[in-house]
Amino acid sequence: MANSNSHDFLGGLLAGAVLGTVLGLVVAPRSGRANRQTLKKAANAVPDLAADLSTSAQLHSNRAATVAQRRCALLLSRLQIAAAAGQAAYRREASRSTSPGEPERRRD
Repeated sequence: MANSNSHDFLGGLLAGAVLGTVLGLVVAPRSGRANRQTLKKAANAVPDLAADLSTSAQLHSNRAATVAQRRCALLLSRLQIAAAAGQAAYRREASRSTSPGEPERRRD
């Protein structure tokens, strides 16, 4: 779902940039020739803009993935420590309650 939102955002950003450029040229108080030249330059810049946006999105997603991996590794480590501590506590309690020669204690 997040991937779809990213594509929607980038598509909207690109469409807004193109639409804003076209509207700005139409409303601008310049000659038709000057507007066409400006529009041509803007149209030529669109692939570069798209490439820059793509690169930026990739960098941000790589950073987010790295942070997520670090957090997962830390969480896994904490869970392993907690599980080991729980197992040790269980073993201690089990050895206390079932010592040879002693009746089994009942806990209420």
